[in-house]
Amino acid sequence: MKNFLLLFYFFILSSNIYARVLPQDIIWNDDESGYYIIKDNSIVLVSTQGEDDKTILASSSVNNVDFKSFNFSVRKDKLLIFTNTVKVWRYETRGDYWVYDFNTRKATKIGATMPESSLMFAKFSPDGSSVAYVSKENSSSDKIRNSSTSVNIYIEDLKTNSVKQLTSSNGTKKLINGTFDWVYEEEFGCRDGFLFNDSGTKIAFWQIDANQVRDFFMINNTDSIYSYTILPGESNKFYLPRMTWLPNKDELMIQQLNRKQNHSKIFIADSESGQSRLLMEETDDAWVDLRSSWPYQVQAGWKFINNGKEFLL
Repeated sequence: MKNFLLLFYFFILSSNIYARVLPQDIIWNDDESGYYIIKDNSIVLVSTQGEDDKTILASSSVNNVDFKSFNFSVRKDKLLIFTNTVKVWRYETRGDYWVYDFNTRKATKIGATMPESSLMFAKFSPDGSSVAYVSKENSSSDKIRNSSTSVNIYIEDLKTNSVKQLTSSNGTKKLINGTFDWVYEEEFGCRDGFLFNDSGTKIAFWQIDANQVRDFFMINNTDSIYSYTILPGESNKFYLPRMTWLPNKDELMIQQLNRKQNHSKIFIADSESGQSRLLMEETDDAWVDLRSSWPYQVQAGWKFINNGKEFLL
């Protein structure tokens, strides 16, 4: 028993020392006869029919960057590549993004005017004409993602490479758009904080306003004779841990959780009027557990069935 405890403790320590890129969902080809992986720094199609692997895109076609993860556009005519990553708390969340166009055979760096390794959660619009992402105005600190710099959502047109800022921090460093603070990641696994609707005409996003919250400084008294600050902390009155667009509708399903995490409410909100209605409510003497995510519904955790008329909870 003592040996087991020692090994388990070592595993916990090790998992917090090294930065990790979150594993992505399996991406299948259209007829599901194969799936795509990163192999030898190339995107490779692995056959499930016994055929040889097929290289789809080599790093030499994308400025010889180091592939960390990737996603296709809906039509699979473009590929979004995540590279040059930087650790934010647990995972390699920030980095650079490149788009490779299979029709023109050209690779373009997204957010080229932004600081290096400052983009997060980039994703294609449903029609593949643009890419939206979150970025900080200043990315000088690798330890602090949100609380020290303004965080906003941007969208970039892939034809003109013109960039439009969609959100504003109103001159404050404590208004966080499109991503989360430490509490949401720690408690609910929330990291990517914005979603396109099915038509690509709207983006729903989380905004965390911590302007009324004073900074709490964790003091390091062991690494130096003189102490220094490590990380400011933030809190809120309640949480919105899950949100998703209803299939083929301009309505959002949003879960609200009290700070004690034992009273859950799920609302349906109209994106045009802003009006919301209570769909269901759940309480428990201990706590209400959040549903883990299904593939391709990273922040939601609800599985829609019957053409979106019902969902599994």
